[in-house]
Amino acid sequence: MRLLQVGLMENIPYAARGVIRPMLACLMLLSPFPATAADDQSLTLASFGAVGDDRADDTQALQKAFRQASGRCLDGEGRTYRVRGTLRGAADFCLANARLRQDVAAFDTRPWMRGDCPVEKDAQALADCGDPAMPDPVPAGLDAYLYTRTLLIRPERGEPPIKVSLRNVTVDRGASPESGARSDAAGIWIGNARDLVLEDVEVTGAGKGYGVIIVDSADITIRRLWLHDMVWAPYLGDAPLLLDRARHIGWNSVPLREFRRAGDRGARQNGFYGTRSQEQLTCLSIEGSSNVLIDDLRIDGCRARFVEGDIPWQTDGMGVGQSSSNIQIENARISDTWEGIDMGNVDNIALSNAEITDSFNYAVKVGYQTHAVSLVDSVFSRAGIAGVVISGPVRDTLIRRVRIDEPGRIFFAGAMQSPWGQGRAGVELDMGNPAQHAKAYPTGVLLENVTVRGGRDCPLGLLNRTPERVSLEGLRVSGCEAVSQHAPR
Repeated sequence: MRLLQVGLMENIPYAARGVIRPMLACLMLLSPFPATAADDQSLTLASFGAVGDDRADDTQALQKAFRQASGRCLDGEGRTYRVRGTLRGAADFCLANARLRQDVAAFDTRPWMRGDCPVEKDAQALADCGDPAMPDPVPAGLDAYLYTRTLLIRPERGEPPIKVSLRNVTVDRGASPESGARSDAAGIWIGNARDLVLEDVEVTGAGKGYGVIIVDSADITIRRLWLHDMVWAPYLGDAPLLLDRARHIGWNSVPLREFRRAGDRGARQNGFYGTRSQEQLTCLSIEGSSNVLIDDLRIDGCRARFVEGDIPWQTDGMGVGQSSSNIQIENARISDTWEGIDMGNVDNIALSNAEITDSFNYAVKVGYQTHAVSLVDSVFSRAGIAGVVISGPVRDTLIRRVRIDEPGRIFFAGAMQSPWGQGRAGVELDMGNPAQHAKAYPTGVLLENVTVRGGRDCPLGLLNRTPERVSLEGLRVSGCEAVSQHAPR
């Protein structure tokens, strides 16, 4: 057992220092496996029949290895293994020195799309686009096309949590941006793990869903994770993405088709339905997990494929939520995303020494019932709406020694643009839904030594749309029309 001293007290908001969990201050992280299996040649992937020449289909050999390894480490010897579909690990899992390249099974969705989808403002609604119904069961190959998770690592239902170690592993999701489904596909999907270690892991490639998603897990160490050049596109047969059309309809209202089975969230029959545009791709997602240390995170490009080129639209860099707790993110470099980091319903989260650039909406979004947020020693450059937005019943947020550059504009489609038509602010505080929470606005917000350096698209350094006052200890604003505005609604 080794102890990792996390030392967050300097970063925890002033109103929350008395409640930071001792578990985070002295986080115990087990390294359950040896670093590699190099001293045990019987545990190479080749010993299970995998070729690793980047040409042969190694799916069955790798699945056999994962099934028979019994928790021992598997060494890929630095080779590239082509796979098709989902590889499943259901017991303690260790993989090192391997590159997995996904061959996405082709499926032509065009016969199942005939009409134009109406614009829908309700994110929960399903629109009838006039498409034909699919039979039951659905056509062969559709599930693999939509729901592939190249590495799916989680115990069987009812089994205890498993230990997971991935070191020097790369997953290429493939070359089909139309494939996948936003909530069901992934490069790496890990659930119900304890003592989870990801070191020198890389995920790239095309398709909807997630690059890496970690769900219902605890005691997690992630070091040198690199997610890059990930892109999604509408299904074949759906309307292609056009910049002028998206601007005209509204960036948050562009209709997109998603597949539903009969009875699923109001679907009358198997088939594709129109939905309001929502994030179709998230490079890294942490959900329902606790005691997480992320160090040296790189996210370079989470984009949507438009006719005019790839732009960071409806693609989050990192999401943290679903009652996660005790999250520390250090040395993150994130660029070209819809939102750099979206955190909501989190207890105790600290971001330090981050650089987030070219976020279509916000560099950092804090929302829902999040408590004890610390953003320190970071730079947020070029965010289309605001460098930081805090929305709804968020309690105790510290923003210290943070610089926000050029809010209101970002670089995409080959030019510097203001995607929302007008800039908002360096820091923005918004109301939530009063019907869902008595105090549906942020409380306990402290800005300490925050600098906003704006330009022609920055009307305000600070925009406060709530009845709560913000504590200011050194807010410096230049290049914006005004320092701050208090505008409760």
